[in-house]
Amino acid sequence: MKEFSRSPNKRERIAGISVSTLLAALFGSLSVFLATRGVWLVAGICGALALGFLVMLYRAAFGAPRSLNHKETRVVAWGFVVLGFCGFAMALMINGSMTHRLMVLGASLTFFSAGIAGARSRGHDA
Repeated sequence: MKEFSRSPNKRERIAGISVSTLLAALFGSLSVFLATRGVWLVAGICGALALGFLVMLYRAAFGAPRSLNHKETRVVAWGFVVLGFCGFAMALMINGSMTHRLMVLGASLTFFSAGIAGARSRGHDA
């Protein structure tokens, strides 16, 4: 979480633009593909992710390079905690192999632990 509280350098901004563009295109095309197959719920989730990455792309390309303040860092931290809880729930609901469950559980544990670390921080040591 300490990385969120400092301003990005030029190389990090370029990487952010590149990755955001790639992920927005990937999730956008996946959303369209799933919508044509009639899987509307997953298509909607992928579409929401694509919109989120488009917002991040806009901020990386046109936003002023600045760090998150204390309140914004806390919001990101609690967002990670919520994503972790959602991942735990998905790991319980997945109707698949143990390998798939463990992959989802690993990612959700990463989000959850990063969120807890950020939420417990005291501002500058986020």
